[in-house]
This record gives sequence, structure tokens and C-alpha cells, in this order.
Amino acid sequence: MNEKVFNIFDKVHAEEELKKKTADYLSMEIRKREKARKRKGWKFAVAFASLAIFLLCGRFSYKIYFIPSAYIDIDVNPSIELTLNSFGRVIRSSAYNGDGERILNEVHVCYADYNDAVEKLLTAMAANGYFERDGLLSVTVQAKETSRESSILDHLQETIDTCSQNHHYHTVADVSAVTEEVKACANKEHLSPAKYLAIQDLLEIDSSASFKECRKHSIHELRQLVREHTCHHESEDTLQEPEGSSEDSSEESSEDSPSPQEYETAPEKGCHSQKHRRKNHH
Repeated sequence: MNEKVFNIFDKVHAEEELKKKTADYLSMEIRKREKARKRKGWKFAVAFASLAIFLLCGRFSYKIYFIPSAYIDIDVNPSIELTLNSFGRVIRSSAYNGDGERILNEVHVCYADYNDAVEKLLTAMAANGYFERDGLLSVTVQAKETSRESSILDHLQETIDTCSQNHHYHTVADVSAVTEEVKACANKEHLSPAKYLAIQDLLEIDSSASFKECRKHSIHELRQLVREHTCHHESEDTLQEPEGSSEDSSEESSEDSPSPQEYETAPEKGCHSQKHRRKNHH
């Protein structure tokens, strides 16, 4: 009898111990799952934050990459504009005329380094014989920062010299900088700055010339017309000057002509005035 009673109590004790172990196990599993859930939530939060930062940085970088920082205009007869970002990459290319469009259809320059882009364009122009038809290559640069502008001019001059040697074409290269005002005025007329300034030079000395007719000429032709017109006027002035009147004319000119200070303070009009031009790059 006593043995049966003791056996019953042993079973009860065993069941209580099993319950305790089971409870401890379940409690431990619950804590593990809670930790795993917290860890998973923390990882998700980190991943979400990283994605948000990545998207914000990507959007910011995209905007910076496509902000225009400088412009290079190339004019032989094909007339082309390259828009650069702050990294020196071409973010846009456009043509001012049909020849320029044909060159851009042959050569892909977007997202290229500006030196590589200019080299490709000059190579294509040389292959199409444009340097044989015209003896002048005009390249202008307009940048927001003067130091950056000077750096671009130096590199462009090196690229042009290298292309000239590699492809054996002989042409005069005029590489210079223009102001933002000149660039804006040229854009309104859908002309390269170099051609715009060449037209303005001719209009200033030839009253019979018209802007519409001047657009049909290349820069080389426009500058040739300026030289011819200037030489014609100089020869006329020489023929009209009476002999022995040099002293009198010099005295009259000193009395009647304005002083250098008056010339310097005289107002200048238009985007093509001298104050809006930069010195040629040497």
C-alpha cells in the first residue's frame, strides 16, 4: 500500500518538473523570437534608411551632373555647341547649321570628356574635307569661372594642335573666350559667338551690309570682307588727303578730336561692344 502511494507522489513530482522545464523552454523560445523580431526590424530600418540616403544622393548627383558649367562653340562651316558640366563632360551637343547636324549624326560626343569630344569632331570635319574648304577654325569658350575658362582654353589649344599634326591639315585656329553677354546675344540669333562677333565687326564698318546676308557667309569670308572694306577705306583716305596739309590736319585733329579719356568714357552699345569681348587666347 505504501509503495503505491509513494509511486503516485513520484509521478506528480515528475509532472511538475516537466511542466517547469516546458515553461522554461517556451519562455526561452519566446525571448529568442522577440530578439529575432527586433533584430529583423532593426535590419529593415537600416536597409530602408540606406535606400533613402542612396536615392537622395543619386538625385542630388544627377542634378549636379546635368548643371551647365561651360560652353564650347566650334565653327569652321559646321557650327556646333558643346555644353559641359562641372566635371568637364559633355551633357548636351547641338548644331547651328545643317553641316553641324551631319557631323553630330556621325559622331557621338555626349557624356564624353570635352577634349575627346572636340578631337572626335575635328577628326570628322577633317575627314569630310571642311578644313580644305575653309582656312579658319574658330573656337570660343564661355565659363562661369575665369580659372576654369583658362584651363579649358589651354587644353583645347593642345587638342587642336595635336589633331592638326595627326591629320595633316593646315588651318588657322582662333581660340578665344567670350563673355556671357556675347554668348547670350549669339544664342538669340542661333549663331556661334565667333560668327556673331564677325558679323558685328562687318556691320560696324559697312553700312550697306545686312545681318541676314552676313549669316550666309562663313567666319573666314566675313573677316576677309572686313579686311577688304578696311583697306578700301584706308586707300580712299590716302587719296583724298591733300599734299602739305599733314601739319594742319594734325593740329586740327588735336584740337577737334576727343581726348583718350573721352573715348574711354564714351558709352558702348550692344553685346558686340569691345567691353563684352575677351582677349584672344595665346
